[in-house]
Amino acid sequence: MKQSEFLELKHFTNHKNIGLIPATAESREWLETLKQNECVNFKKVESRDLALHGAFFGMLGFIHDRLTPAFKKQIAKPKFYLFLKDLAKEYDVLYTFKDGTEHKEYKSISFAKMNNTKFKEYFNNQLIFIYEDLLFPLGQEYLMDEINKEFERVFSKLI
Repeated sequence: MKQSEFLELKHFTNHKNIGLIPATAESREWLETLKQNECVNFKKVESRDLALHGAFFGMLGFIHDRLTPAFKKQIAKPKFYLFLKDLAKEYDVLYTFKDGTEHKEYKSISFAKMNNTKFKEYFNNQLIFIYEDLLFPLGQEYLMDEINKEFERVFSKLI
């Protein structure tokens, strides 16, 4: 087994927070291939909870459903997520045309790019942004209590 393949696997257990112990025969065999005192780098990988990801998009739908009909007519629910990314400037400008139009690449929140901890932080920041830069300018700050209650209901089970 190549080191790069091994590092993607979960073959060690934490022993009293002082060392890693091989947890499988395969990991023990791999360790035997190492030279004495050879240094090996590991990358800690934290998985992302699919339920949390789904709850995030569910919350965006919940919020979109409560916005004014005029807003919903302009920004369809499937495009609301991209609208928020654009509003928050969560993108890189890849090219600016002569007329000022920008070709953008939106920053990803994919499972590969963001672990659970960073995703929770991202979502909390999104809520603050939604309140300050969307609800207040639309005159719908009264929705904040309803959104907070829904957030607590949904996320109390997940976070």
